[in-house]
Amino acid sequence: LEKEMQQNKTMAALGEMAATVVHEIRNPLGAMGVWAELLNRSFDIKDKRRETLGKIIDGLSRLNRIVTNLLEYSRPLNSQFRKVLLQDVLTETVNFIEIEVERIGEKIAIEKDLHEEHPMFILADPEKIQQVILNLCLNAVQAMPKGGLLSVSCTQSKGKNKKYISFSISDTGIGIEKERRNKIFDPFHTSKENGTGLGLAIVKKIVDHHSGYINLKSKVKEGTTVHIFLPQMKDER
Repeated sequence: LEKEMQQNKTMAALGEMAATVVHEIRNPLGAMGVWAELLNRSFDIKDKRRETLGKIIDGLSRLNRIVTNLLEYSRPLNSQFRKVLLQDVLTETVNFIEIEVERIGEKIAIEKDLHEEHPMFILADPEKIQQVILNLCLNAVQAMPKGGLLSVSCTQSKGKNKKYISFSISDTGIGIEKERRNKIFDPFHTSKENGTGLGLAIVKKIVDHHSGYINLKSKVKEGTTVHIFLPQMKDER
């Protein structure tokens, strides 16, 4: 309890700081973005300076993503809990991922095993759970730059975990080194050149907020599987 209270105090202080920083940074960032775009339009399409300006615009976009994610991670979660059919949330999110994979032209097959004949209910904020699924799926896609298989499944846990429903996101990508596996859900930890290091930290925060937990298995050059366990809710229909 003491550790949790200290964590809450730390997060509250971080939230106040983040809100101030984001407000102070976003305004000049927005202005610089507008000026850069106007300048970009003034150059001839063959002007070599457009390439340099494009890098500046990309840098501004990345800064904006960082401060936005920092604010999202540090502020208290405002969730609207209700009875949710997990298979519906998974299906809707995976459908979006399929469209995105097709749009970017990645050679990735998507496999679903949702056991729809056995409805699985959770007490959750569907938008937050959708965010978890989306972040994990996009991470999986990025881990397969040469293509591969993205698998999404859900099941009713057994044994000591029988009070939980779990869903998993698996990829056949590059995998995660052993020394990094315990750090990937930490804030600002990233191996991506343009990553913010907050996507998976937000995933863990949402799962914790739903009284769930995460189990990760990975092997370098073979792939990664992330299992999310959430308390199940009985179907009272």
